[in-house]
Amino acid sequence: MHHAAYFYLEMHTHELTVPYTNKPRRIRVLLPKDYQKNENKSYPVLYFHDGQNVFYSRESFSGHSWKIIPAIKKNPDIPQMIVVGIDNDNENRLNEYSPWPFTNTPIPEGMRLGGKGLNYADFIMNVVKPFIDSHYRTKPDKRHTAMAGSSLGGNITQFMGLEYADQIGNLGVFSSASWLTVEAFNRYISRQKLDPSQRIFIQVGTQEGDDTDRDLTHGNMKQIYINASLSYYQQLLAGCMPQDRLQLIIAADATHSEEAWATYLPDCLRFLSEEW
Repeated sequence: MHHAAYFYLEMHTHELTVPYTNKPRRIRVLLPKDYQKNENKSYPVLYFHDGQNVFYSRESFSGHSWKIIPAIKKNPDIPQMIVVGIDNDNENRLNEYSPWPFTNTPIPEGMRLGGKGLNYADFIMNVVKPFIDSHYRTKPDKRHTAMAGSSLGGNITQFMGLEYADQIGNLGVFSSASWLTVEAFNRYISRQKLDPSQRIFIQVGTQEGDDTDRDLTHGNMKQIYINASLSYYQQLLAGCMPQDRLQLIIAADATHSEEAWATYLPDCLRFLSEEW
């Protein structure tokens, strides 16, 4: 019955103070269908970086959103979940989404980009997650906690998945830009004991790279992105991650855009939620 997809999902908006800037950050919470009715039911949670781009195209940086609301409505086989969109900090986005300063970039002397990722990760795990778990009926354990992001949001997802492996069980890594800090990332992942119970979905397109990227590197953008995702996948396998806990999609003709990521979001949600 085609009318089944027409229902309303309730969304709540909160402003939480970021400790290291002392400024409020918008956090939006999309509740599953019938959340208010099923008072005894608790739900897994998916945390999303770049929250502005997740829900509505009119708000999105690119004019396209991840279309998570239609993804949930049109794919009733995907288990119900609470979706938390954490806004980025615009001018500080590059800093917050990278734990390490950028090295592979011809940026002007004196400009330091990247390196605030630890602070941001700490904000998510010690302010946002406890707030969500105390205000909503969540399943707060690792197995029912997922995180997703694209580009630099993919970088911070990769990092947090390693740093907080005991709390985040599922990762959606789209078009990771880990090439920006490749040596630091490789060093970091090689020193971590990987968690074989995690589920990790990785997607990259063959037509990646945008204008900002071209300012940050002299290399072949398309290949740089593919290599970044392949390298991550291989590092996970080398670290003894079971292959069936990983899904890698190299998508022909997919670009570095919300449009492309939205296309693969249902696949990602399906894979990450397989044990919910």
